[in-house]
Amino acid sequence: MNLGNDSAGLRSWLHRKWKRLIMLQMPIAIQWLIALKLLIARQSLLVFPGWMVVVSSPSLGQEDLLPIRRILLPAHKPLPAELDKARKGPLVTLPYEEFEALVRQATRAEHRQKQPPRLAAAYYHAELSNGGLIGSGHWQIQHDGPGPAVLNLEPMAIALRSAQWKVDPLPLALVAGGAATQWRRGPPLIGQFDDLRQAPGLELLIETPGTHELEFTWSAGMIPLPGETRIDLRFPPCAVAIFDLDLPNDRKPELLQKDALIQGPTPSPHQANRSRWRIAFGGLTQLDLSICKPNDLDQPPPLVRWRLRSQQTLALGQVQCVFDFEFESLHAPIDELQLECDPRLLLTDVLVNQRDSWSRSPGATPQAPQKVQVKLREPLTGGKLEVHALMPLTVEDGSASWRSPWAWLLKGVPRGETLELRIHPELQPEEWKAGGFRLVRTATDATGHQLLSLQTGL
Repeated sequence: MNLGNDSAGLRSWLHRKWKRLIMLQMPIAIQWLIALKLLIARQSLLVFPGWMVVVSSPSLGQEDLLPIRRILLPAHKPLPAELDKARKGPLVTLPYEEFEALVRQATRAEHRQKQPPRLAAAYYHAELSNGGLIGSGHWQIQHDGPGPAVLNLEPMAIALRSAQWKVDPLPLALVAGGAATQWRRGPPLIGQFDDLRQAPGLELLIETPGTHELEFTWSAGMIPLPGETRIDLRFPPCAVAIFDLDLPNDRKPELLQKDALIQGPTPSPHQANRSRWRIAFGGLTQLDLSICKPNDLDQPPPLVRWRLRSQQTLALGQVQCVFDFEFESLHAPIDELQLECDPRLLLTDVLVNQRDSWSRSPGATPQAPQKVQVKLREPLTGGKLEVHALMPLTVEDGSASWRSPWAWLLKGVPRGETLELRIHPELQPEEWKAGGFRLVRTATDATGHQLLSLQTGL
């Protein structure tokens, strides 16, 4: 072979010789691995003598496929031997292309679950009618998934009466035989579409991606109570949610929760004798309302009856007090409690179910009683109220003067008091004056404390 003076041709000839020498010396298995890597990059079907390797189709990337274990089987090894190693269960023989199509279908279904539809905005309107609420609503739904999906409506607890898509007809052209036809979107479908899921509840079928708007009418019941009407509404979660409530001018709604915001009243645009109240409750799924008349002359005011159990521990230097009120409200529930207390008491805490806050106001003079106001999150018709306090007990010349501190529930009717005293062993009662109490029991505990139990005559 004449290469002449062409240095480039010489280098090319040496490169081909060197590459051939390497391939001849390279083990067969390594050659197969190189060929396998090159062909996998092209995503094709590889066939080697005695072996077969299946590589997925390029229409859907490997990162998008469901996690499936793929086993490489030599052609000389029988398939039943491998099936025996698999867990017992129903096995179906499928052509390769059909199997890959099912994998892609399952992958797309999984993607739809990762991108479910959501409520972008929700508006509700209602008014009182025949002992219940009658209203309308508007949902703006955003669906970013690839195909049909369902919107979970739980924990919705309103009765849908009618519903329709705002945009109808939906322009969608289907080309068949060279002719274009248009179809109208059907009525909204609401129900339980997947029995395999765990308690999915009500769902709304969203057929296509994009933004959808649904208009509907609804109703809900109310719970009549003395002096008020309670309404418990449940809606699907939504970041932007507005509820407009039209009420007669002599009615007023009260929110029994903190997270929502109520505004109003403003004149109702529908009726002259009604007022509109707007409630913003974005991010919440429940509205708990109480509707009442601010000055209802037909209903008597609440009447609170109570019993008091006072526990006092007399120690050296101080008295620990717990005033335990058991109360009930007649005619109507109450949303606050008011007390008067002995000015000598240092209040430490006030405990009651549904307590929102409590505050103390000192008397006008050092001898005047201090007032305590307890606000409740929800109105109560009864329960227990505990007031914890301390009082100094001054000891001079080996003797201490003690006069029982007191607490009183205002706007109520007392039905008796029990006083329980626990006296330190170094304190001995002298010159006992029971006043309106009568001694019913005396005892001594294991630590030497004297125990006295007294009751009023009521």
